[in-house]
Amino acid sequence: MKKIIVACGSGIAVSQMIAFKVRKLLAKRQIEVEIETIGIRELEQHLDSSVAYISVIKTEKDYEIPVIDGVAFLTGKGEEEELNKLIQAIEQDV
Repeated sequence: MKKIIVACGSGIAVSQMIAFKVRKLLAKRQIEVEIETIGIRELEQHLDSSVAYISVIKTEKDYEIPVIDGVAFLTGKGEEEELNKLIQAIEQDV
């Protein structure tokens, strides 16, 4: 199963809220993926096994997988756009 990672400072509060919302949004579209919440310090360990990274913390670093703005899922502002980017990343990954 394809995996998405959601990372915040500790991998507990904010990333869990985002993961819950993303699961609901993807389930409505009948898209099944594994969503793992992690602390930002663990990020590098999970990049190779994931199709997308939902970020809570702005970063200037480039990653080999799509980076989705997690704040959009908290605020609702830009949520549809970020969700579409996420779905595209899931569907494009082979």
